[in-house]
Formats: sequence, C-alpha cells, structure tokens
Amino acid sequence: MINRPTGLSTARRRLIPATLGALALLLLASTASVDVLTLHFPHRNTAPITLARAAPGRQVVLAYTHSVEGTPVEGVFRVGPRRCFEMQQTRYTSVGTGLPTASASKPTREGGWFVVEEGNRKLESIRFFSVPENQVRLTVGATTVNIENYQARGLFELQIQPMSRMRWWWTAFAKPSLAIE
Repeated sequence: MINRPTGLSTARRRLIPATLGALALLLLASTASVDVLTLHFPHRNTAPITLARAAPGRQVVLAYTHSVEGTPVEGVFRVGPRRCFEMQQTRYTSVGTGLPTASASKPTREGGWFVVEEGNRKLESIRFFSVPENQVRLTVGATTVNIENYQARGLFELQIQPMSRMRWWWTAFAKPSLAIE
C-alpha cells in the first residue's frame, strides 16, 4: 500500500502556530503603551516631537542661559508616576533679576552652583518661553537635545504622553536620534 500525503505537510503544520503567535505578539505590542516625553509648540500647527521614553524616576534637566543675567540655569526634574514631572531643584551660578532668591528652602552652595530644593512639586507639563539667547538644552539620561534645533522661539511645552509600544519601536527605528531610550 502506498502512503499518500494528506492535508498539510509537517513543516506547514508547524508554521501555522508560529505565524499565529507572531500575529498575537504584534497585536499585543500595538495595544500596550509606553509613556514618552514629547515637545509641543502650542502656537504652531505641528505634531508633537517624541524625544524620549519617560520611565518613572528618570531624570530630566532643562538647561538654559538666563536672557537677562547671562548666567547658566538648570531645572532638574524627575519623571513621576501618572504622567507628571516632579520638580527637584533649580540650579544657577549667580544671583540677579529673575533668578530665585527666596523659596521655602534657602539656596545652598554646591560647587559653583546656588541650589534651591523644590520639594518634588508635581507638574503636568513644563512650559517655557524661549528666545535665541537662552540656548535651551534638554538632557534625558546621558543624552542632550539642543531645543534650538527645533527653532524653539516662543512658547514650548514638554509633556509626558502615552504612545503605543509599536509606534515607539517605529520611532526608535525610524528616527533614532530623537528616540532616546
């Protein structure tokens, strides 16, 4: 008696569960979300720019040159729970107009910096009005992004927003210079 193959071959029978598994993973990845740090220009009709993954506890530093005093200033934030920023410190190298001189905690000196502890005050977003003299830089982890590269004159806003994991992977793949892991 001759055995004739019936139905699908063994290799094809193995391929079906693997294909279904891969499709299930893609579906899961497209529905799961991650939080990302985004840059918005409220007065422009442009989409937000995805800058970095916003894992809770991650440090974010907004550094700029004070436009009146010409002194370096740093706002130190931490990504908090529930898509917020926690304001940790304001650091600056000299006192003058528009720089903090009085707060709940008096400035201390750390090296060449005056440091004001901000008490982890929660912010939904960070809004900043920038002029070219500010030379605004954003540091997330070990990577610094020069905000001036986006012609950030006027008001801009940093927010933490949900993004599908699939879109995040695409952003990291298609624009690796923007997608800071």
